[in-house]
Amino acid sequence: MKLEDFNFDLPEQLIACYPLERRDESRLLHYSCDTDSMEHKQFVDILSILKPGDLIVRNNSRVLAARFVVDTDTGSKLEILLLDPVTKSSYKALAGNAKRIKAGRRYFLDNDQEIFIERQGDDVLVDFGTEEKFNQAIDTCGMMPIPPYMKREAEDLDKERYQTVYAREAGSVAAPTAGLHFTPELDQQLLAAGIEIAELTLHVGLGTFAPIKVDDVSEHKMHFEHYNIDQNTWHKILESKKQGRRIIAVGSTSTRVLESVARTNELAGATDIFISPGFEFKIIDGMITNFHLPKSSLIVLISALIGREKVQELYQKAIQEKYRFYSYGDACLLL
Repeated sequence: MKLEDFNFDLPEQLIACYPLERRDESRLLHYSCDTDSMEHKQFVDILSILKPGDLIVRNNSRVLAARFVVDTDTGSKLEILLLDPVTKSSYKALAGNAKRIKAGRRYFLDNDQEIFIERQGDDVLVDFGTEEKFNQAIDTCGMMPIPPYMKREAEDLDKERYQTVYAREAGSVAAPTAGLHFTPELDQQLLAAGIEIAELTLHVGLGTFAPIKVDDVSEHKMHFEHYNIDQNTWHKILESKKQGRRIIAVGSTSTRVLESVARTNELAGATDIFISPGFEFKIIDGMITNFHLPKSSLIVLISALIGREKVQELYQKAIQEKYRFYSYGDACLLL
């Protein structure tokens, strides 16, 4: 498999830079694997597609306001994005210009709080000092880490909308975007219709959105991302599977946790599972997902579920029908 096999041309105007007014009014492209057919709906219409007994599994990780603009004692500025936790007060990070990081230099946030930044080999380490100071920095100076392709600064609306309504466990530096379409009202309607909802946690880090940099897709290595799933939840998923009920994962993060645990039986840890065509799914029967970047690990994953040629066909149809793409865009139901 060559990386170019997962490429496509997307008109820039189809990239969603802002969310719709209502989450569940996003469009939904439903592809039926059983009948090899597609239909165009709104996300709220998922109620008419799912059936009693279906089990939705979604990621309840909460996005940190993990982007900072830091002042240096020389008067310059440094932009940093927190990635992976090292301790409760320190993170590995990306820096806008790592060459500016010098030993002995001092760094300050907008509230005059001093933080410590250093390079350790190829890594950048940011230390806030204490957990309390870290939380204070997130609350007062942190900006939501919206993706760079939106080509705008984060705004107040992103604090709510770049977050699922069920987000609880803080730790992600990017939203599990397939879940952005759910609303409390839709949840109530799903439960009333006999459709169950279960949750797990995977903190989205570099592993999910890092680009593939090799021509041979099979050589791509994912970064580790931390996850956990409650034992009772896992038991419920296994029992549902035995009963022949459909398991529908919300997004690539939920999918990766479920398929990782199915292989390791470890309910908490870190996963670097890379799902590509030829992968044998042991848990999920379907997936709710957004429309992804070309040549990304995410589009490779859905190609493993329904086939690369079918993904290309669906994406070309979505472009023709002017679906909105990426984090704030529309959704697919592959079932």
